[in-house]
Amino acid sequence: MVQKPPSSSQQHPLLQRHNSDPNPISDISMSNSTLPVRERNNMSQPTVAYLGPRASYTHQAALQKFPTDEYAFQPQTEIRDVFEAVQSGKAQRGVVPFENSTNGLVAMTGDLLAGRYWYHPLVRVCGDEYVSVRHCLVGRAMPGVPPMTRKDYAEGDQDPAGHRTEFLHVHELYSHPQAWGQCEKFLGKHLSHASRCNESSTAASAYLVSLEDTPGRTLTMAAIANPKAAEEFGLDVLAEDINDVMGNQTRFLVLRKGETKEEADDLEPTTRFQVSIEMQERAQDRFL
Repeated sequence: MVQKPPSSSQQHPLLQRHNSDPNPISDISMSNSTLPVRERNNMSQPTVAYLGPRASYTHQAALQKFPTDEYAFQPQTEIRDVFEAVQSGKAQRGVVPFENSTNGLVAMTGDLLAGRYWYHPLVRVCGDEYVSVRHCLVGRAMPGVPPMTRKDYAEGDQDPAGHRTEFLHVHELYSHPQAWGQCEKFLGKHLSHASRCNESSTAASAYLVSLEDTPGRTLTMAAIANPKAAEEFGLDVLAEDINDVMGNQTRFLVLRKGETKEEADDLEPTTRFQVSIEMQERAQDRFL
């Protein structure tokens, strides 16, 4: 079962509980050495808005594209917020996910690009960046249980019906909608019993799971996210590299503010990945 993402007025109870957190999701320091120690908000530096939170794949794309000593980085809650930050001039650049080599176009970005001449008429595409996707199942590990590797997936415990039993204690899964399609084989084999809940990004899903501290529930929630997000939010990696296709990549678009509505994009936002015909048709329908 897939649940729709909650609206701002129907925020997840765990996020409501932490609304007064002195270290909110956008301000948490990154512990991984490959990422900068702190987000900077220096008004003397140009700002890059990206789909947050910290440790998201979009964050990694922004860090790959822009020197950390020359730009300030500003996480946004939704893809729409990145467009609005660029349109308003609050950010000089924006970074948003556009397409995935396995799962096709990111629907929200395609919709916003298609409708930008009405809602964000000055937003222009000025570049792109590619990030390798490495999905993991993250959450709270059972005591003494090591993470499952890809080599383990073909082996393990089964019930009489042939279903895998390693993750029967996980009842709720959180992730970005794109991740479900990128991990279908693993999810179908190991977590077909768990409900799926959509969040704004994979890293936001990891953060949400990290907030749960109710005895008896900490082991029942898990997220699909990258290892950096697990480390950032103090979670365990339960299963490594669960994406169906190794070498999976996501392409991100870089946005800027144009001078006039008639100004052309620096880079035509057309799809680049060779995906299935079904995915191409779905992406084209969304984009048009």
